[in-house]
Amino acid sequence: MNSIASFEELEGGLEEETPQSKTKPIDPYSPLEIEKVEEQAFLLDEDPQVISETRAKQDFTHEGLAKQYPQLERYLDTLYEAGVSVEEAGRLAAEYVARKEISVSPQEFIFSSMLLVDDETVNPESLRVLTNYEKIGKRISERLEANDPSTFKWLAAGTLNTARDFTIGVLEMLVRKDESLSKKYADSLFMEDEEFNTFWDKEIADAEAKGLFNIREYESLKELQGLVDNFGTDTDAGFNQLLALVDIATLGGTKAVGRLASSGVKKAAQGTRSVVADLLKSKTVSEAVTATRGVVEGGKATVKQLNGSNPSPAVSYKAGPTSLDPTPSVNTPSAAVVVEGTKRSTLFEKMAEMMSSPFAGKTFSNKSLAEATTEVADRLIAQSTNAFVKVSRRRAEGSDNYIYSALLGKADTGSPFTTKKAAMAAVKDDPRYKPVQLKSDRTKEFGIDEDKRGWYLEYEERIPTNRLATEIEDVNVEEGFLKRSAAGLFSAGQTALGSRLGFMLNAAEGLVARVAKEADVPFKDIAKLSKGESTELNKVVTAYRDSPLGDTEIDLASQRGAPSSAQFEQDFMAINGRVPSEQQMKAYRALVDFNNSSWNVKATEILKKVTERGGWAVDISEGYTTIGVPVQVADDAVVFSRLQGSVRGSAVGDRIVYKLDEPFEDVNGNFFEYATDVVDARVPQKSDVLGYNFGGSRNNETTNFFVGTLFDVDFVGGKKGKGGFRSLLGSFSQKEAASAARELNTIQEAIGGLLKATGLKSISKLELSGEDLDRVNDIISRNNKWNPSVENFDDLKDLSKRHKESFASKFEVKRRDQQVDTELTDSYGLTVGDYQSRRVARKRGDAPLLEYGGGRVSNQNPITNILEQFQSTSYRYTHSKATQAAVNGWVDKAKRLGNVTFDGPVPTDPNDFLRRAKIKSGGGSKTVDADMADQQAVIKRRMGLEERTDKENNFFVRMGQHIYDEGVFMGYGKGLKTKPEDWLDAGAGRLRAMSFHLKMGFANPDQMVLNASHVSQIMAISPKAGTKAVAAVPIIAQLMRKTSKAAAKDIDTMYANGFAGMSKEELLATVRYMRESGRDIVGTSVLERSGNAFDPKQKAASELLELGLTPYKMGELFGRITAVATAVVEHGTKKISDDVFSEAGLQYVANREQVLSYRMTSGQKGAYQEGAAMGLATQWMSYTNRFIDNILIGRDLTKAERARLVGVNTVLFGTRGMGFSPKMTAALVAFGVDPEDENSTAVLNAVKFGLFDYMLSQAVGTDVSLGARIAPMGGIVQQYSELFSEDPLYETLGGPTAQIGVDLYKSTKATLQVLAGGHKQVAAEEFKVLMRNVKSADIYFKVVELIETGEYRSKRRGLAGEFDEVGVGLAAAVFSGATPMKVLNHYDAKNISYKEDAKFKDARRRIDTWATKALDLISTGEPAKMEEGRELYNDVMNLIEDGGFSAENQHKLYSAVVNLETMTDLIKKSTGQSQASQITAKAAQGE
Repeated sequence: MNSIASFEELEGGLEEETPQSKTKPIDPYSPLEIEKVEEQAFLLDEDPQVISETRAKQDFTHEGLAKQYPQLERYLDTLYEAGVSVEEAGRLAAEYVARKEISVSPQEFIFSSMLLVDDETVNPESLRVLTNYEKIGKRISERLEANDPSTFKWLAAGTLNTARDFTIGVLEMLVRKDESLSKKYADSLFMEDEEFNTFWDKEIADAEAKGLFNIREYESLKELQGLVDNFGTDTDAGFNQLLALVDIATLGGTKAVGRLASSGVKKAAQGTRSVVADLLKSKTVSEAVTATRGVVEGGKATVKQLNGSNPSPAVSYKAGPTSLDPTPSVNTPSAAVVVEGTKRSTLFEKMAEMMSSPFAGKTFSNKSLAEATTEVADRLIAQSTNAFVKVSRRRAEGSDNYIYSALLGKADTGSPFTTKKAAMAAVKDDPRYKPVQLKSDRTKEFGIDEDKRGWYLEYEERIPTNRLATEIEDVNVEEGFLKRSAAGLFSAGQTALGSRLGFMLNAAEGLVARVAKEADVPFKDIAKLSKGESTELNKVVTAYRDSPLGDTEIDLASQRGAPSSAQFEQDFMAINGRVPSEQQMKAYRALVDFNNSSWNVKATEILKKVTERGGWAVDISEGYTTIGVPVQVADDAVVFSRLQGSVRGSAVGDRIVYKLDEPFEDVNGNFFEYATDVVDARVPQKSDVLGYNFGGSRNNETTNFFVGTLFDVDFVGGKKGKGGFRSLLGSFSQKEAASAARELNTIQEAIGGLLKATGLKSISKLELSGEDLDRVNDIISRNNKWNPSVENFDDLKDLSKRHKESFASKFEVKRRDQQVDTELTDSYGLTVGDYQSRRVARKRGDAPLLEYGGGRVSNQNPITNILEQFQSTSYRYTHSKATQAAVNGWVDKAKRLGNVTFDGPVPTDPNDFLRRAKIKSGGGSKTVDADMADQQAVIKRRMGLEERTDKENNFFVRMGQHIYDEGVFMGYGKGLKTKPEDWLDAGAGRLRAMSFHLKMGFANPDQMVLNASHVSQIMAISPKAGTKAVAAVPIIAQLMRKTSKAAAKDIDTMYANGFAGMSKEELLATVRYMRESGRDIVGTSVLERSGNAFDPKQKAASELLELGLTPYKMGELFGRITAVATAVVEHGTKKISDDVFSEAGLQYVANREQVLSYRMTSGQKGAYQEGAAMGLATQWMSYTNRFIDNILIGRDLTKAERARLVGVNTVLFGTRGMGFSPKMTAALVAFGVDPEDENSTAVLNAVKFGLFDYMLSQAVGTDVSLGARIAPMGGIVQQYSELFSEDPLYETLGGPTAQIGVDLYKSTKATLQVLAGGHKQVAAEEFKVLMRNVKSADIYFKVVELIETGEYRSKRRGLAGEFDEVGVGLAAAVFSGATPMKVLNHYDAKNISYKEDAKFKDARRRIDTWATKALDLISTGEPAKMEEGRELYNDVMNLIEDGGFSAENQHKLYSAVVNLETMTDLIKKSTGQSQASQITAKAAQGE
C-alpha cells in the first residue's frame, strides 16, 4: 500500500509566494478588472465594491485569499461525513491537491477551474483543458485591451458583452485563416504549464503582428458579432470544431465514491464532459457558478454582481429571460433568487426601519404573537414524529413578518444525526426540512457550537400575523344620546378609538411626513429633468414595461429585475440614439428606488395573505415554482408526482400533498390541481408571490370595463377548476365593452365548434381550409369593430398567440371595481382591475391589453405611474399597522360579543366584515353597542373603507360614459375619457390650496405670531407644565438641529450656567420625540391644508410656495414643540411610566400633545368636514370648532381643564375674543354709546377687549388688538370680517375659498376693464386691490399707507380709521397681525344692519330704477333733462346714504347704481357739454 500523505504535506504543496508588488495602475472600469473583482467577490463572499476599492490602492490581499479557495480541511471533513475510508480519502485528497495546483499559480488563479477543485468526479486532466482554455482567453483579452483600450471597453460594454467573447473571435479568425491550426490548438489544451506558455506566447505574438488584435482593423464588427452569436449554437462554427477535437469524454474520471455533500455540480448524471463543456461556454461569473453549483447559487452570484459598483451588461442579460439574451446558454441563474436579491430599495428600507421603531406602535401584543408562534411549533412537533425539536427561535423580518425556525435532532435525545441521509430519512425526505451540518454557520446561529460531527434538520415556517390584533377598547360607553351625536359630528374621530389606536393613527401621520421628506431627495433628481430628457427617459422605461406590438420595436419588457445602470445605458442608446446624460442616469436610479419600494410594499401585503393560508413556495419541477398549501386529498383525487407522473389520493400514503395556487401543466399538456414528491418546498419570499415589474404597473387607468374569459381548467381525473380571468381588451365605455363581447362571442361560437369537433383546446393549433376557412373569415370580417386590424383567421391566430387567448370559452364583461371570483385561489380579495394589474406583473411576458378599436389600452407614462404608485403604496404601508389594529381589533370584539348582523353570508375578510356589519339596535346610547357603532363609523371613514353609494357611483359613471359615447352637447367632447366623480374632489383640493397659500403663505408675517399664540391655550389647559415648556421652546428648537451627543453637551453647559426649567432628560426626550415622530415636519397634514405629503406632480413653483409658508411653519412648529414638551413634563409629573419611550409613555405623550394642539391634523377632521363641499365651506372654522368642541363636548379634557379654558380666554381676550363683540357693540349703540366718540371708546374697549390687548396696547403706545385674532372664538370672526367686510356672502356654501375666488374674479375683471378703456391710473389702483387678495401684500399696503398718510384703509379703499401719529409700535403691531381698536370699533358699528330681506330687495329695485333713469337723462345732453337727471341722481345717492343701510348693504347699492361702463360712456358723451354736466358725471363715478 502506498503511504498516505499527511495534511501538512498536502497543504504545503500549495503554499507558494505571491508576487509582492504590482505597479501597473488599476482601471476599475476595465472589463477584465471588473471580471476579476466579480470572481474574487464570489469566492470570498465579499462586497465587490470593497474589493474594487482595495485593488485600486494596489492592495491585492483579496487575490491572495481567493487562491486559498476551497480549503483542504473542509474537503477532508466532507470525505469523513460521506464515510470514505482512510485510504480512499488519501487518494482523493491527493487528486484534490493536483486539481488545485492546476487552478492556482503564484501569478494567477483560474476561476472556472477553482469551482471544480472539490468535485471528485473531475480529474486533473479535465481541469487542465478548462484551465488552459481560460488562460488563452485571458491572454487574448489582455492584448486586445492593451492595443486599443477605449474600443475594447466599448465593445465589452455592449456589442460583444464580455471579455471572454474576444477569445472566440480571435480563435475563429485564426482557424479560418489556417484550418490546420484547429488540431494544434486542441492539442495545446493538454499541455503542461511551461510548454503551454511557450506555445501561446508565439501564437499571440504572430497574431498581433498580423493586426488581428487591432479591433478597428476587423473587416466588420458585425461579422465578429455573428461569430460570437454562433458560438454554442452553430455546429459548423470554427471554435465548436475545436471543441469537437477535444474529446473530453476520453479524459475519464476518478473512481468516485458518489456525489459528495460538498459538491455543488448540477449535472452529475451527464458526467464530466457536460460540466466542463458548460464551463467552456460560460461568459460570466454567474454562468460559471450556475454550471457547477446550480441555478440557485448562480442566482446568488448574479445578485452579488448586480449589486456591485460596475456590473457588466452580460450579467444583466443573464438576469433576464433567455429570449432577451444575445448569447443564450444553458447556464441561466434562478430568476426568483435574482429578483429577491436585486429589488433592494433604500426608500423601503428606511420605511421598514421607521415601521419597526417604537414610534410606529404595535399592531398586536407580544402575547398574541407568542400564541401564534406556539401554534406553528405545536404543528411542527405533531408532524415530526421521528425527530425532536432541540432548539427553536423566532426571527423578525420587518413589516410584522416573522419566521419560526427550529433545529431537530434524533427523536429520543435530540442529538445530531450521523449522516445527512439519516437525517432526511427521519422526516421521510420532506423537502420542508433542510439538513445542516454541525459547526456550520446555520447551527452557530442557533447557539449550537458542539465540537463533534453530525447533522441536524432545520425547519422554517412563516408565522401568520395578518389577523392578529388586540380588541378595541371601550371608550365612551357612558355618553348620552345628545353628547354622542354631537361628538360624532364635530369631534375628531380618534376620540372614539381610545389611546392605543389614537397613538397609532397619530404615528401613521408622522410616518407619512417622514417618508415624504426622505422621498423628496430622489424625487428632485427626477424633477430636474428637462422636458426633452424626461421624454427620452420615458421611452426607455415604457419599453421596459410594455411588450411591443410589432417585430420592429425593441422588446425589453420581459426583464426579471430593474436593469443595471450599464444595461440601461445600452438600452437608452439603442432607443434614443445617444448616451443618457448624467441627470438622466440619476433620475433612472431614483425611479428604480421608487419602483422597488412599491414592489416591496405590494409583495409584503400579498406575502402576508399567502402566509395566512399556510402557503409554501413549491418547486414542482426544474424551473417551475408556485405557491402550494399542504392538504389532505380525497382518495379519488389525481395528484402530480415528479417521480411517478400521477398518483391517486388513495395511494399517496404519508407523502405531503400541496394544493397549488396555479394549475401545473406537465409536458403532455395535462393540468393538475395537486402535487407531491416536489423538488423543494420552502418558506415563500416576496419574489415568489409577486413578479417584478419595472416601469410601474400597467394600471389601465382609463379602463372601466374588461372583456375577457373566466376560463375553466380540466384537471386530470375529470374535475374542473377555475383557471382565472384572462382579459383581452378594455374599454372606458360599457357600451363598447358590450359590443366587443357580442362580436367576440359570435367569433368564439364559430371557433369553439371547430375546436370541439377536432378535440383541440386552443385556436393556436387549429388549421382551417376550404369552406370552414371561408366561413370563419366571413364571420371575423363582419365582427371586427373591436379590432379592425383582425380581418381574417390568420390575424386572429396571431392575436391569440400574443395575448394567450384560446377562444375556447365565452367572453364576459367585468367592471373594474367588481370583486374577483372568490374561487380563484390567487385572487386575494382583489377587484378585477387590481387583479388584472397583478396578473400582468406575475406573467411578465403578457402583452398589454388591447383597447376597443385595436390600439393599446391607455396607461400612464411610466415615470408618473411609478411616482404615483409610490405615493399610494407608501401611504398604505405607513398606515398598515394602524389599519390592521383598528379593523381586526373591532372585528375580534364584534365576534366575541356577537352583536352584529349581515345581509348575506358573514364575510371572511376583516375589511369586508367591518364594512358590511350592522350593529344590533335597541340597546340605547349608553351601551357598548353604541360605542362600537361610533368606532365602526370612524374606522370606515378614517381607513378609506367608506365608499360612495351605488346611486352616486352609478350616476357619476353614467355621466362619464355618456360624455364618452355621445359628447357633452351635440357631439361636442365625444370620446373624452373623464371621471366626473373626481371633478369635485380635485377642484376643491386646488381651491383649498389656493386659498391656503393666498392667506397663509407668501411670507405672511402675522402667521408666525398667530400660530405660535396657541401656547396660550396649552398653558390654560396645563398651567404648570405648559409654563415650564414654553420657556424652553427656543432651546429645544436649537437642540433639534444638533446630534444627540452635541445636544446633551449643550444642555450640560446650560445647567452649569444656571438654567432652571425642564430637566435634561425632559429636554432630550422632547427633541427625540419631535424628530422620530415626524412632528418636526410641518407639511400638508395641517387640517386647513389637507394635501398629499408626497406629491409626484409638484413643480419648481411648489418649492417657492413652500418657502413662502416659512412664517406659518415657524409658528406652527413653536406650538407643536410646546405641546410635546408639556406632555413630556406631564408624563414625569404624573408618573405614567419609567420611560417616555416605553409603550405606555409614547401613547400618553402622543395623545396628550394632540389634545393640547387641538388635534389640528388632516387625519382628525370631524365628520362635518368630510367631502369636498363641506371641506371648502368649513376650511377656516376648524380651530374655532375645536375650541367649542373642547368646551361643550369635552371628550379630551377634564371639567377643570374646560373651566380653565373658558376663564383664561375670557380674561385674556375679552368678550370680542369670545365671539360676542358685534352684538355687544350693537347693544351699547342702542343705549346711546357713540363708538366714534373718544370718551365712549374707553367704556367700549373695557367691555370688548381683554388683558392681553391691554398689555399689548401699553407696550405699543396705542390701543391695538391682537387678541381678537388669537382667541379661538374671535379669530374666525376677524378673518371673515377683514376678508369680506365690504362684500360678505355668508349665505354661500363656498366658504372663504369661494369668496376669495369671487373677489379675485371681480378684481381681475375690473382691472382689465379700466385698462381696456385707457384709464391707467384707475387700473393701477384696481391691480393693487387684486394683489391685496394675497394677505402678505395686504399687510404691506396697509402698513405703508398707515405710515405715509395716517389712514387705515381696507383693500377696497374704505377708510376705517385715521391716526394723527403713527409710531414704530403701531406699525410693528399692524405688521404682526394686530388691528387698531378704533378700526375694530368702526367695523363693528357698521355691521349693525338688517339682512337683505324683502324690504331691502324692494329698496334696491327702486333705487336701481331711479339711478338708471337719472343717468339716461344726463346722457341726453339736453340741459333741461340733464338738470332733472342730476337732481334725481343726487336723491338716489342721498337715499343710499341716509336710508339706514349698513356698510355692507350700502356697498351693494352703490355697486348696483354705479356701473363702470355706463359711467365711462357718460363721461365721453359729456365731453364738450357744460362744465356742470361733466362734474356731475364724474361725481357719479366717485371722483
